[in-house]
Amino acid sequence: MSRKIKKVTDSFWLSYSDLLTSLFFIMLVLFVICLVRMKISQGNLVGKIEYYEHILQLENQFKELSASNSLSYNEDNKTFIAKDLIGIEIFKPDSAIIKNEYLNIVDKVGKDLENLLKKLNDVNPDFCYLLVIEGYSANNGRKSMSMDRSYNYKLSYERALALYNRWRIHGKIDLRKYNTEILICGSGLNGINRDVRIEENNKRFVIQILPKISRFEVDEIVYKVQIECMSTKINNPGLYYSELENVDYYENNGQYYYTSGSFTTKEEADLHCQRVKNKGYIDAFVIPFKNGKRMSN
Repeated sequence: MSRKIKKVTDSFWLSYSDLLTSLFFIMLVLFVICLVRMKISQGNLVGKIEYYEHILQLENQFKELSASNSLSYNEDNKTFIAKDLIGIEIFKPDSAIIKNEYLNIVDKVGKDLENLLKKLNDVNPDFCYLLVIEGYSANNGRKSMSMDRSYNYKLSYERALALYNRWRIHGKIDLRKYNTEILICGSGLNGINRDVRIEENNKRFVIQILPKISRFEVDEIVYKVQIECMSTKINNPGLYYSELENVDYYENNGQYYYTSGSFTTKEEADLHCQRVKNKGYIDAFVIPFKNGKRMSN
């Protein structure tokens, strides 16, 4: 009797030991998966932090670059102002024609702006910028004048355009070649950059150089399980493949490829691929995507 009890007891402890070993192995696998996912997420986060820190450093670069040229950096509004053109009426009355005596100053401002963009591009070759050339109008003491007078909007725009054309045509200055998009505008008697204390100072031009954040992409790789390919598009793939989760598709050369799942590690995608195959899609396989575009295996 005692021998039988001992045998049953030994069998129980053996099974219990196997159970604990299995649980330990499962926890170990889950721990490794978590570490891998955390490493990928941390890598993307570090990349984003470094990028935004780089943008913050632009302000210091603006200060340094504007210290030795004709452009003055306004820290409050994050803009540049042509120092030598403040308070000066460089145009002929009621026109967009630059007076001859100010052409040399205008040309110098254009060259300094080109050099500034070139240096920014040398330091930050992966960035692109939006360059805003903004014209303003002065009230000339007529307080009864409407702030939204269309004449002033039109005149300030035409003068900003005349400034840009002077640089482009006469100075042969191509500001667009430094990953820069140009926006020319006229704010008339309005605008956040107006000098509300000294009206004469609004006879000026404001230059804004803005980094375009949308250009930046963190290289994010995800893995999906390709189900099958069709020559026609399915209107509701999630309903069509109702037994599968997270169904999506991508198009290539007129063919529609349908996928299931989205994972940050190849190991997770492989496990999901096996589950998809068990549901009858025996030709399913894992494919990688980088920033939303399929990569070659």
